[in-house]
Amino acid sequence: MSSAERPSQLVVTLRAHWANRWLLSWAARPYVSVDGVEHECQWARPRRVQVPAGRHLVAVYFRYKHTIPALGTGRLSVHTPPGLTVWVAARTSWVNHLPFAPAVEPAPGDGDHA
Repeated sequence: MSSAERPSQLVVTLRAHWANRWLLSWAARPYVSVDGVEHECQWARPRRVQVPAGRHLVAVYFRYKHTIPALGTGRLSVHTPPGLTVWVAARTSWVNHLPFAPAVEPAPGDGDHA
């Protein structure tokens, strides 16, 4: 199967700042929204989302358990080439009300990314 035939994917990893990690890991869940479709994540674990090739709006945020508001929302526009994986990472600020700053990063281990 050629890369043009394989689905593209985003791999998103969300981390909490060391200053508030203890609270967020216990009391909050991270999420990623790709083109308006929400996906629940786990702190510091990659979340794979298959997407068509092209440009996508990625939003990352967290919610305290049993609440609705999305907090710390950070946004990023990402281009995924056909059949390739794009890696996105974001970390919370040291204070919870400041937004994530998502960014495209190299693939772990090989630096081969879009």
